[in-house]
Amino acid sequence: IRVKQVLVNLLNNAVKYTQKGSVTFEVELAGEGRIYFGITDTGIGIKPEDMRKLYAPFERIEEKRNRGIEGTGLGMSITRQLLAMMGSELKVESVYGEGSKFSFVLEQEVVDATPIGENVITGKRVFEKEIYQASYTAPDARVLIVDDNLINRKVFTGLLKETQIQIDTASSGRE
Repeated sequence: IRVKQVLVNLLNNAVKYTQKGSVTFEVELAGEGRIYFGITDTGIGIKPEDMRKLYAPFERIEEKRNRGIEGTGLGMSITRQLLAMMGSELKVESVYGEGSKFSFVLEQEVVDATPIGENVITGKRVFEKEIYQASYTAPDARVLIVDDNLINRKVFTGLLKETQIQIDTASSGRE
């Protein structure tokens, strides 16, 4: 659960701060009982002088520039604490204007190293994007999506796009 929390936070940040380009997620065995996780983005990057603000609770880097990006400013602080509780630490490399890389290594006790079935992964595997096809269309239907998070609205709209449903969005009940 905690590993998932850390990864979801890091991936959400990478997506939020990457307007164009890519976000890459890596998981590798880094030796017996060690798992490496890395998230690299081609987003806005972090200025060297702002690195110290990265883990401060309720701090947001470049408040004016990132005004449209939602968040409380707690994510990185919580991520750092969760990793510390798991005996790890977050490593950050960033070039302002080019992107960032966040990585960590977790120790995992190996109880039995015997492969299970045919699920042994050797080398690197490239996963192809599965092509989604809507199982129905409803061009006369209308849906209102209300969520205070822009990314959630975009995801939901994207999921319904092929159904041809007419979609309206709002950021609040009042709107």
